[in-house]
Amino acid sequence: MGRRPQQIRGRRRLLWPVLFLTLIVAVGLGGLRAQQTQTTVTVDQVTAAPGQTKTVSVGVANAPGVVSIQGSLSFDTTVVRLANLVFASGFVVSAFNVQSNSVRFVATLTQDRPAIQNGELFHIEAQAVGQPGQSSPLNLTLQFMSDIAFQEIPRTIVNGSFTITAQVTPPAKNQPPVADFSFEPKSPTTNDTVRFLDHSRDPDGRVVSWQWNFGDGQTASVQTPSHRYAAPGSFTVKLTVSDNDGASDSISKSLTVKAPASTFSGKIPQVSVFPNPAGRQATFRYRLPQGTTKAMLFIFNLPGARVFQHDLALTADQFRWDLRDIQGRELPDGPYFYFVLALKPGSAVRSTTQVLVIQR
Repeated sequence: MGRRPQQIRGRRRLLWPVLFLTLIVAVGLGGLRAQQTQTTVTVDQVTAAPGQTKTVSVGVANAPGVVSIQGSLSFDTTVVRLANLVFASGFVVSAFNVQSNSVRFVATLTQDRPAIQNGELFHIEAQAVGQPGQSSPLNLTLQFMSDIAFQEIPRTIVNGSFTITAQVTPPAKNQPPVADFSFEPKSPTTNDTVRFLDHSRDPDGRVVSWQWNFGDGQTASVQTPSHRYAAPGSFTVKLTVSDNDGASDSISKSLTVKAPASTFSGKIPQVSVFPNPAGRQATFRYRLPQGTTKAMLFIFNLPGARVFQHDLALTADQFRWDLRDIQGRELPDGPYFYFVLALKPGSAVRSTTQVLVIQR
């Protein structure tokens, strides 16, 4: 009996090192997992000869899935001049505005595009305008970067730089541009004006000309044209772009135009907005299911607060909004979410939620 306390104390002395090692391993594994899931946004480090234009990429790694971003990229205008900003192909709703020494931007993915976990968010095409040996920091600021649930994504930003080299680099072989475009609405009728959105880019320069063929004998030579089809049918739309060194590329896409329906037999409302992004006003076009007794348009900001509501006329098919909230105050730039709610006897149905970007 006299030895039992000593045996217990001996066992306790053996257990303390085991518990201590277990705690160290647990903390280490937790730290490793935190490092593995850390989201990083990186701006390229770029060198260029005087007068040369280079592409500066801004990419993300280890993100849970980026669907919306807003921020700015600042630079020294005595060293570098911004030629263009191009978002990744998934960001079909986007806008940017060049300031004196920075570029502000906002972009949102549509519902049919996957969220970006790893890869390029956007890139800028920048020209070296300073002297050899000069360098400009490329400082990225993000007001928000949200995931598919529109929750803010914690991140680390690694800023870049643009340095002008003292030795002139021999000119590289010109790379041709890459033509691409989309259009809205996706399923137009002869009552709709179709807006064509250019998404073309040039890897080592800039796109300087656009030639559109709408497939019905009509053409245009502006970057973002609008066109209304006189008759229903299937049309092949062709875009040909050329860069600042004379290289060109073309792409064709099919577009089907339908005759306007005299009645709408769908179960949920349909709604679209034009233009998007909007700077002064936005026009909502809507169609309501048969039997609708009341219809309302709801608009929410990014945090989810309702900023506007309007009763839609049942005998009309569009509503024009002046981009002001319920109290008549001008709304700030950024993405907003909207849908239409239709009331029927004994039930209520709503349209899919879509995104409108305000960019003045």
